[in-house]
Order: sequence, then structure tokens, then C-alpha cells
Amino acid sequence: MVVEGLGPHWFSDYWPSLAIAWLEDGFPIDVEIASLLEAASDNTALSQQVRHKAFALFVAWRRGQLVRGQ
Repeated sequence: MVVEGLGPHWFSDYWPSLAIAWLEDGFPIDVEIASLLEAASDNTALSQQVRHKAFALFVAWRRGQLVRGQ
């Protein structure tokens, strides 16, 4: 559901917002989801608020990957 909710085919915020809320609540982020978050942050069909939340989750995930890699 999270992967589908972050898909590029949504032109409203409803499903992307739900997916982001699930991720904020602790659903684990993997490489595929991180990639979708990065794409959602650039999707101008979504509101600025949703894009910013997607970007914040992507950055937090990437930082966590960098810390674990050291």
C-alpha cells in the first residue's frame, strides 16, 4: 500500500499523504520506498506540503544509511 500510495500516477494528495503518514508512524523505509519518496518530492502535481514531507523522510532515510555505512 505504501509503494502504491507513493506512485507517480496520483494527481491528488490523498494516497501520497496516507503513505507518508504511515512512514512517519514508523513503517520501515527500504530502497524502493526511498526512491519513491525522492520522486514524490519532485512531483509538482502534489502539494508543497506533501513534497516537503516526502523530501524530509527521504533525507532522514539517506542520513541513516550513511551512518550505518560508516
